[in-house]
Amino acid sequence: MDRCLLGVSPRLLVSVLATTLLAPLLPLSEPGTVLRGNFLAQAATFAQTPASSADKQLEEGLRLLSQEGAETPIAALGNLQQALSGYRLSKNRFGEGQAASAIGEAHYRLRQYQKAETAYRQALVAYQQVSPASEKLLRQWGTTLNNLGALYETQGQYQNAWDAYSKALTVRRQAKDEAGEGTTLNNLAGVYFRLGDHQNAQSHYLAALAIRRRVGDRAGEATTLNNLGFFSRSAGQYHQSQGKEEDSRKWFTTALNYYNQSLAIRQQQNDFNGQASILNNMGAVYRDLSRLGTPEQSRQSLTNAERAYRAALDVYIAQNDRKGQTTLLNNLGGLFLEQERLEEAKANYEKARDLIRGDGSPEEATTLSNLGFLYRSYGDGWKNRNLARESDRQKSEALKNAQTYYRDALNAYQNALMVIRKLGDRASESATLNNIAGLYLELNQPASALEAYELALTLYREGGDRASEATTRHNIGVAHARQGQY
Repeated sequence: MDRCLLGVSPRLLVSVLATTLLAPLLPLSEPGTVLRGNFLAQAATFAQTPASSADKQLEEGLRLLSQEGAETPIAALGNLQQALSGYRLSKNRFGEGQAASAIGEAHYRLRQYQKAETAYRQALVAYQQVSPASEKLLRQWGTTLNNLGALYETQGQYQNAWDAYSKALTVRRQAKDEAGEGTTLNNLAGVYFRLGDHQNAQSHYLAALAIRRRVGDRAGEATTLNNLGFFSRSAGQYHQSQGKEEDSRKWFTTALNYYNQSLAIRQQQNDFNGQASILNNMGAVYRDLSRLGTPEQSRQSLTNAERAYRAALDVYIAQNDRKGQTTLLNNLGGLFLEQERLEEAKANYEKARDLIRGDGSPEEATTLSNLGFLYRSYGDGWKNRNLARESDRQKSEALKNAQTYYRDALNAYQNALMVIRKLGDRASESATLNNIAGLYLELNQPASALEAYELALTLYREGGDRASEATTRHNIGVAHARQGQY
């Protein structure tokens, strides 16, 4: 089964600012959709011994793997393990490879990555023992290598992923498997992007696109167009950071062109989740464009961004996709926050929180962090307002309001921290601790601030993040000064 992760990324993207504030976390798009092998299609090619018990077990295991649901990989493993034992007893190496590869897929879906790698490698050993190497064998071999690459990529082992994908590409070309070649070229492009080799990333995406169009793989074409959209947006952001406004605008326009082509295919295929993901990504590009050009052009880009986000949200609502809704509500909240439409931002963030309250997901952590940022913004607004002409009572009321919002922000960040720790996201944990410490300072609790800063500092040291470590040391100095410890 192809696993297409279009657009929305639940991963928490964090940055620590000198003010100890965390920028809103807005899941946007992934730098390379990973495509996995089609295990269901193998059911038509696996049988070597007609009606054998192992064949039947493999067929049932593959059928279960083709179904949705968190429990299906567990159910499939029983059949696949029996198939593997049967093939080994009969010394059927081709069948053994297929069963082991499918077991690897089941473990991958269960996030049991070490077991998945072991199974994939067992499959590769089995395939190497089959002679002669038929086209059918080479196709299965290429699929397993591709999925081993996807496994490494998922774990951030990009050099290992590149090695596996490169081998898969060679095997798939030997097998004359053009559809498989397109898939692996797409995946290699994503790895090149992550490794910083943008020229090879673009050339591999374009090569994948050409093949997919030639073989009529419309779903694959839409996926690669989406990834080219992401690539173009990233190029636009780079040129924007260098002050090259015209170049960045051209890249952003190119990104929208790719996204529109991908969207048209998804609409033809009634792929509603794919449509929502692409609309979400288009909203992100329009937000980028809003930082360029005249005030009127900026307003139009912001309007286009809101329109794209709302269209994506409508799709997720129709599909009853709560996590998708949460992502879009967060993105709309961030868009409104940029325009200082604070009440609308608050309403969207709180609606997102209520949708997934208590589910312990990355989306919940993102939403709580965004609420923390918003509440702090409210608090800073009350604290920094011009009180020169106001009465003592008004000044007291303003400071009281600021303290209330700071406590709300602290509560949101603390709840986010609990979720983040359960997820094991160390980078987000350290950033959130920094934000918590900053709020303790605003609440005149420097001892609690120091405790949170020290915890963050330890995490930054462990992760080798020298820049954030330096920022946190500065913040620790501020906390000591608040206590009169100069």
